[in-house]
Amino acid sequence: MTLSMLQTKVPHPMDIQRRAGPRLAAVWGVLWVLSGACGPSPLEPGERAGAERRDAVSAPLGEPVLVKNLTPDPVGQTFGSDPERILPSDGALFLWSSSQVWALTPQGGRRPLLEGGPVTSYSDTSVITLGDSLYLLSYSRMLRTDGTTEGTELLSSGSSSDWSYSSTGSKAVCRGGGALYLALRDPSTYQGGPGRYTRKEGFSLVKALGYVDNLSPMEDGFFFFSSWGLSGVELWKSDGTEAGTVRIKVLPSSVLYNSSIREFVRMGSTLYFIAEDTLWRSDGTEAGTVPLRTFAASAGESLAGSLTAGSTRLYFTAADGVAGLEPWTSDGTVEGTRRLKDVFPGASSSFLSSRPVLRTMGDTLFFFALDGPGSGSWQVWRSDGTEAGTVRFSNFSNTSPYGDWQLAVAGSRLYVRADSCEPSLTPRCGVRLWTQRGVWDLEPLGLFDQLRLSGSSASGAPGTRWA
Repeated sequence: MTLSMLQTKVPHPMDIQRRAGPRLAAVWGVLWVLSGACGPSPLEPGERAGAERRDAVSAPLGEPVLVKNLTPDPVGQTFGSDPERILPSDGALFLWSSSQVWALTPQGGRRPLLEGGPVTSYSDTSVITLGDSLYLLSYSRMLRTDGTTEGTELLSSGSSSDWSYSSTGSKAVCRGGGALYLALRDPSTYQGGPGRYTRKEGFSLVKALGYVDNLSPMEDGFFFFSSWGLSGVELWKSDGTEAGTVRIKVLPSSVLYNSSIREFVRMGSTLYFIAEDTLWRSDGTEAGTVPLRTFAASAGESLAGSLTAGSTRLYFTAADGVAGLEPWTSDGTVEGTRRLKDVFPGASSSFLSSRPVLRTMGDTLFFFALDGPGSGSWQVWRSDGTEAGTVRFSNFSNTSPYGDWQLAVAGSRLYVRADSCEPSLTPRCGVRLWTQRGVWDLEPLGLFDQLRLSGSSASGAPGTRWA
């Protein structure tokens, strides 16, 4: 059986969402769903990869199924709508596609309109869902849509009568307890601080603090960082009330600005963050907010990053001056913060990017790595958090690390986008979607012209690759 975009019987997207396991991928600029049982996962942007068109191969495990061709072309071209982010809400699947927002609802696919034109998104726009709505936030603007034109409204425009969103990027808004928490400011007074928004109550300032950023949800509220003038950076937590908004710790004087907080991720009730070139952990108390390890810096940039939460263990990448950029782990203690394995032995790095993508499935880590010069190759690796358990997972043939390689985790299954030449397959070369077959093997699901994998192991908070 071969894959077909035009002749597949397509279930309604909302029926797919209600089942116990959509696995989503963006292929050919349209939205596909992979059948089978797995849990939902948030999705994030990926890079386009192009190749000349080839026929699809058989897919013995859960054929990809076309959900919706958002921009059908009557002459048969396959440029597609190019969806980049997929965000489920209580009432729709929202797609960020070619700088426009689409909503897939029980009534079909539509583009919500604002003032007569389609809702658009830009590179500095943060997107997050709450209830049945999608919120788009850029500097001084906040827009809400439920996927209909009637349910699309501009909430904050930055005028003197509005509280307005006071930042750009995805680190100044988070979701928790039926509310959005975000950085707010009053344009007329420049008073600002952590704020709260709900559909029923609108905007409210939780506490006047000055400049805040880097918000991360916790079980009963949220963490955030604040800085004002030359007083340095302070770590705070809040339950959404002024009385429950308290300072946890003043960070060292070397951490002078909020921009010094390079990355952060929450794992359970613990926040991990990188301030300048030091990895920290916080349990929400001053005594429990401690540095774990300081790493070398290169050209002013910390060589620690890619913070990724497992179930009970943190994974990240770092260079310590002995080995190159390699996978590391931490259990939240100084002694338990260690390199997993020197995958590319010596001072060379096993990663080609300073911020490689890591994926977790429970406490199992997956990543791409180069394991040596000459006969070394670019492969998928997996780790159980021990050096002995950090091993090569894939065995691709004729691979180049300079292609567009992608990993996605959805529920209990790993997906891999690989551009390789496999002697056992027909055709031998091309961009394929692979998935697990058993514990230590991969099998191909299909061959595509364009393929973007957006599934993430993240839990849905800024700093953990939420989308």
